[in-house]
Amino acid sequence: MAKKAIHSQCKTARTKATLDLIINNQVSQYHDDLYEEFKSVRDSDGLMSLLENDHSSVKASKAKIQDFLNHYEVICIGFDKDILDESFYFDY
Repeated sequence: MAKKAIHSQCKTARTKATLDLIINNQVSQYHDDLYEEFKSVRDSDGLMSLLENDHSSVKASKAKIQDFLNHYEVICIGFDKDILDESFYFDY
């Protein structure tokens, strides 16, 4: 009985953490800016173009895209460590 209750509490905590993450992303102007930069580079020259140029504007772009991708890497780690609820995130 106690084991079932603990399992249920853990699932609830994972779902809440996942929902908090989703909501925070939706209201974050910073995340929106990173996503716009990612789309802009992806749709114009492609992400590989960032590796071929060291101009200062490209460095700023690289930093934004790296922050954008790091965010999703942290989410994947959360899935792997059972901190976030992967099926809830993908269903959303």
